[in-house]
Amino acid sequence: MLKDNNFLLTRTSDDEFIAYEKILGYKLRSTLAELYTVNAGVFISYIVMEQDENIEDIISSSTELTLRPGTLRYGRSAAVDFEWGSVPAVTIDLELISHPCSVFFKVVFQGKFVGIDISAMLFSTPPGDRDENLRRLTSALEAAVLPKAPPH
Repeated sequence: MLKDNNFLLTRTSDDEFIAYEKILGYKLRSTLAELYTVNAGVFISYIVMEQDENIEDIISSSTELTLRPGTLRYGRSAAVDFEWGSVPAVTIDLELISHPCSVFFKVVFQGKFVGIDISAMLFSTPPGDRDENLRRLTSALEAAVLPKAPPH
């Protein structure tokens, strides 16, 4: 735990963040769906060629209609896992910066699979129990998501 004005909650077991990951995935499903439509070859070439600015631009443009500007950022790390005879897996580090809780996580795209793996959450006040922390995450996500425009 950090001793300044922020408090860090990190993963200590494989199943500790599952409830948080479900909420994060549900609230970001529109953004993740937009990222999923990007051609895997494009992501792979940018990752292999270390073109972080291009990856950052794709992420930024994929959030324009769903999230407040600057809320979801590229974590400056991405990887491609090639295994002969199978679909490559693209892993991208993302940061959701919102009050009262910021989340640092990886999103994995592999074929028809999209997964989320939270590595840490940063709170503006000391973390509470699991239910309180889930409420804080939900609040942060609701603050990050743009309101839906009424249908025409």
